[in-house]
Amino acid sequence: MAQAPTGHVYRMSWWLGVGYLVFCGFGALLLIGDIRMIMAGPPNRGFVHLLLYGVITLGGAGAAARRFSSTVWFTDSMVEQWSIFGSQCVSLAAIRGRREYVAESLRGSFTRHLRIVSTTGSYVDFPGSLYFLDDAFWAWFRELPDLDAEDQRKRQNPADQKQLDSNQELVQGVSTVATKSSKLHPLSPPPSLPPPLSI
Repeated sequence: MAQAPTGHVYRMSWWLGVGYLVFCGFGALLLIGDIRMIMAGPPNRGFVHLLLYGVITLGGAGAAARRFSSTVWFTDSMVEQWSIFGSQCVSLAAIRGRREYVAESLRGSFTRHLRIVSTTGSYVDFPGSLYFLDDAFWAWFRELPDLDAEDQRKRQNPADQKQLDSNQELVQGVSTVATKSSKLHPLSPPPSLPPPLSI
């Protein structure tokens, strides 16, 4: 199996951050212009545009900060996705497998997401199509167990899965009964034989 790309740091595409910075700058210009018009015009000037431009500016700044700070990096013991708004991490020794899915944005574009799932249920999820990922990452990621394919096989063979689940429940039940029986009825020593008859 391919080794995890320990020490590698993957960042998002820089053009996304630049696009959000432009969006933020455009909102800031509108905000400044609206403030100047409010100060120079009548006091009953509407504040709806002021609020809207403020939201545009803050939203663009937040999105740009998230894009520039988002990283996926590998240490000797774990993989972590980090940004200024939070982080996710999974231990390399407890990885169960991988998943892939496509998410649609509000603009109608599609983004391919990668998910690394651990045996504890935690995961690292990030838009793989928006990151600069090298061959070392893909070689390691492709050799992880494909959990989507496993789910597909289970859906195609529901009888086999049901039989497997029932067998596991039966084995657990027998083990539980045997354990309880050994606790309730401990083995007693064999009875002693009577002395031989004398003639």
